[in-house]
Amino acid sequence: MKRFILCSILLVLVTSCRLFNSHHNPFIEDFPNKIGDSWTYDYVDFQGNNHILRVMIVGQDKLPDGHMAKIWEYRYPNYTDSLWVMSNDTVAKFYNKPCCTTMPPMRLRLVLPLQAGNSWHSDVPYGDTTKVLKQTSVSVPAGTFKDTYEIAKTVGYVTNSWTNDTLWYKNKVGLVKKIQGEYSLGNLPGNGTWKLRSYSVH
Repeated sequence: MKRFILCSILLVLVTSCRLFNSHHNPFIEDFPNKIGDSWTYDYVDFQGNNHILRVMIVGQDKLPDGHMAKIWEYRYPNYTDSLWVMSNDTVAKFYNKPCCTTMPPMRLRLVLPLQAGNSWHSDVPYGDTTKVLKQTSVSVPAGTFKDTYEIAKTVGYVTNSWTNDTLWYKNKVGLVKKIQGEYSLGNLPGNGTWKLRSYSVH
């Protein structure tokens, strides 16, 4: 009898743990961040030229703070760059590639799960604000995606640098569309409009 009660208690605890993890990880499978995931975009640069832009998660490594991050490779026309992306059930952080033992600058932070009206900012003196504007439908070459989150990312002017981006994210798909306007002593790679042509996520 005691053995039966003990087994029953263990079964309840295991089930509760599974329910707890499921309840507290609402976005962990919605944000694609696995090695082999890839996206291809029709890209019109800020001068109006048409290109194909490819993004692929090619590996993983440890950030200077000890967290593991996936390595996202961005294949721009005549230029390849990478961002290191750390994600869990509450946040996705996009960092520049580390070059030393200190943490690199963060390019983008998404507070998860995404919800219309939510906003967040960093404490930099010139302002760094990200806001989920609304849920909407977006049509791109890859198809029409409903319930896509439109997100504005702005960084105020400082030392000839600023950011004014609009992004459209779809759960389980990733970035569907982007209008990038970033300047740091000149236009940055990726400025212009991205529209999803095809994707493969696991």
